[in-house]
Formats: sequence, structure tokens, C-alpha cells
Amino acid sequence: SQVPVISIGTIAGDDVVNALEKTGAVILSGQATHLNGGQVTVNLKDGITVLSSLTAQVNSGAWSATLSAATMATLGDGPYTIEVSGTNSYNNSGAQTRSLNVDTTPPALVVTHIAGNAVSSGNPTGLFDATERGTLTNTTSVATDITITGTTGAANGETVTVGLNGKTYTAAVNASAWSVTL
Repeated sequence: SQVPVISIGTIAGDDVVNALEKTGAVILSGQATHLNGGQVTVNLKDGITVLSSLTAQVNSGAWSATLSAATMATLGDGPYTIEVSGTNSYNNSGAQTRSLNVDTTPPALVVTHIAGNAVSSGNPTGLFDATERGTLTNTTSVATDITITGTTGAANGETVTVGLNGKTYTAAVNASAWSVTL
């Protein structure tokens, strides 16, 4: 008789449910050996309190369960635990847990410079003057690109999107900073 081995795959791509993901159902899935034809119990827990309990069939070593949109809507920001357990026909049990965080608060985003000039509450606009852009005529274009930079609480690699005059510019966050060139 063998002991079941259960695994839980990454939830919502990064084990963090954001505001958009929280508006719908969230799929949980994983593997379970020595439980074929059996089932697992999937519990969503807040500390020791079970908030939702689901049953999932194990087929070809895999299981899947869905936390409904209604369940997700009841969750506040914070840490939760997914606990999956199962018992096989030999009465051997296995279990696994995985942390899940709900974080619906967008990261802070601050514009710090426009065209090389600092932006602050006392100076809310950047100045893009003739020194930076060059002399303009009807046949010339701006000699220097405008760069907008800032800081954010978003994680490295996250995308910052800046919209200006109907155009969209994106930048990846690196060390809490971002920069787009227009």
C-alpha cells in the first residue's frame, strides 16, 4: 500500500489574486499519485477557519477544482491557505498546502520627471523647452525624445502604461522605477 502524494499548482499564475482575477472564478489544480479513481478535498482556509470546501475527482493523476466568483467576492485582501487532502483505498492519507494571497490594491505610481525636469506638487508639469527640443520649423521635427520617468510599488517586471494624446506607451518596472520615451 502506497501513501498518496499530492501537489498544488501555482494559483492565478503567481499565487496572488489581483483585483481583476478576484471578479471571476479561480481554478485550482494539481497532481495526486496513488489516488487514481479517488478524490481529493480542497479547502480554502483563513487561518484554521474553512471558508470553502470542494471535492475534486482524480483522473490520470490530476485533479482540478474551481473557487466560484461568489466565493472569491467574499475574500478580503490578505493571506489564505489552500489545503488539499485525500485518502486511498488502503486508508493511507496525503495532504498538501499552498499559500494564496489576495491583493486588490493597485501599487502606487508617481511621475517624477518629464523631459528631464523634476515634477512635484509645487511644479506639476515638466518643461520641454527649445534647448531640449531644438529649433522648430515647418520642415523639422523635434530633435530630442521626451522621456517620462517615475517610481512605483509594483514588482520588477510589472508593466506601467502611460496614455498621452490617444497613444499608449509601456515600460517594465525595474528596481521600483519606470521610464517611457514618447
